Amino acid sequence: MTQKPDIYVYQCINCHNLRRSKNLPKKNGCTKSFAHRWKALSRVGKKLYYCHKCDKVVHSLGVPRISNCTKNGFHAWQFIGTTGQMSFKCDNCKTKVKAKFIPKATNCPKGRIHNWKSFNNQLKSN
Repeated sequence: MTQKPDIYVYQCINCHNLRRSKNLPKKNGCTKSFAHRWKALSRVGKKLYYCHKCDKVVHSLGVPRISNCTKNGFHAWQFIGTTGQMSFKCDNCKTKVKAKFIPKATNCPKGRIHNWKSFNNQLKSN
């Protein structure tokens, strides 16, 4: 039996875009600089982490690197649940996630805590 190669979540330190890839993503196409400068945040996994500063959600095996956040300094990752088939959206900040159960009501940038509601529309997967 062959083992699947690890997939990582990368973030460009220039434009802050996220990409999932087995290898370092291509450098061309950065909107903030001549070329992307990718940094690995984590291996892709079933845990959902949310940065309450920039509203990014990452599927990770463990806590992602704090790396460069678009909102002043470093990411502030919070565990919010595990990935699944149910779609949830925060009524306050409009962040969408697919989770196994309702995500944790952690800090929300648009209110005191997230107000997660389930919805039927399928989210696009990366």
